Amino acid sequence: MRRLLETETTTGIIYSDTYAPGTDDTTAVAVLQFHDLALRILNRKSPLAGVVRLAARKIQDRRGEQYLTETGHTVTLGSAPAPGVHRRH
Repeated sequence: MRRLLETETTTGIIYSDTYAPGTDDTTAVAVLQFHDLALRILNRKSPLAGVVRLAARKIQDRRGEQYLTETGHTVTLGSAPAPGVHRRH
């Protein structure tokens, strides 16, 4: 059984763990927003955190590229600076 679920939305990717003993629920591990490509880890104790970082890195390495989402929207990856990063004028 594959534990990592990647759900793509119009604004980013939600990484979830499908293993939730005793329930049919998933647990969100992290969120990657397309506009700034900052990975926000929501569950640092998740055993999938390292796998999520690797999966997100594949998208982050494509900064500046046009990307067609599964929902049919075209976005420019990383079109905004990551939080804490200031652009020079």
